[in-house]
Amino acid sequence: MKSFYTCLFLLLISISYSQDIILKGKILDENKSPLPGANVYFEGTTIGTITDVNGYFELKLVSDINSILVISYIGYEDIFINDHSVFLKEKIHGVYLQPKAETLQEVVVKSHYFSRKQFLTAFKENFIGKKKTWKECTIVNEDDLYFDYDYSNNTFIAKCDEPLIINNNHLGYQVIYKLEDFEVKFATKSLSSSQMFRSFYSGFSRFIDIDKNQKKIKRRQKAYENSTLQFFRWISKGDWTDKSYRLFDGSWMIDPDLYLKVALENNVYKISVTNIEKDFKPKRIVSELNILYQKRQQSKVIFQTNEFTIDKFGLNTQIEHIYFSGDMMKKKISELLPADYGM
Repeated sequence: MKSFYTCLFLLLISISYSQDIILKGKILDENKSPLPGANVYFEGTTIGTITDVNGYFELKLVSDINSILVISYIGYEDIFINDHSVFLKEKIHGVYLQPKAETLQEVVVKSHYFSRKQFLTAFKENFIGKKKTWKECTIVNEDDLYFDYDYSNNTFIAKCDEPLIINNNHLGYQVIYKLEDFEVKFATKSLSSSQMFRSFYSGFSRFIDIDKNQKKIKRRQKAYENSTLQFFRWISKGDWTDKSYRLFDGSWMIDPDLYLKVALENNVYKISVTNIEKDFKPKRIVSELNILYQKRQQSKVIFQTNEFTIDKFGLNTQIEHIYFSGDMMKKKISELLPADYGM
């Protein structure tokens, strides 16, 4: 797990009279030399920029956003900033990145049951998504990926030292994705989707809008439907007369207002989750609800927290304690939208 550094005291902030908050600063190395071309972005959004030849950047800060600010540069340790409240407290102007420790890793050549082509196909199926959509997605630097397979527990593993650059021609985005974890577990020694029973990946993403024609706009709207982003925005509205989603405790349809209390506090939505008492329910689970979207698609959400907040984008603060399964989780990178979609 990456550490989250509170480095906001190194940033210079200016506030215009129009109430826009502008984030300004310089990205420097340990010798105080500028780092041109460094990425500065809010994770999972199109809100980002790169530094100029002097290492300088300027970025409009969107208030009340739960997204992490990421600063990255090839060959240097990334910085992750999650306390945006400090943005307005200090006025020192430089962010210093530390070079990655050069470690000589032993290269172990393994004789695998599967070929690299088979590994790459399985990776695309579980990371990019459905075959008809991943055919429209190009991983520019797919040669940087390396794969392994743990035959003792039938686990497929993928890693990449550099951010993946994905041209998503299906939705018209370029996605820069720093892959942190990727594992797929199978019931047998296999890479077949029919034998897969659990998949997991995590990372940090930046979106760049590269094509916004009418066809792409329609595809984006379709991808938005029954996404986790739409679901959290639906919760934050607290308008339970909107029947896009119906919630069930087991097979019993419930009144969402009795299970999810929504309150607006300091421009973010505070959500209180009602604990559902059940026999044999693990203590860490607060609530487990079935979801029906538009009377067609079925999913499940598990809350391992009594409380979380949702910002105006639909981002929540407890993403690691809220889990989904079912139709909602069938969407992969090829159908992933930036958090600021539609805003």
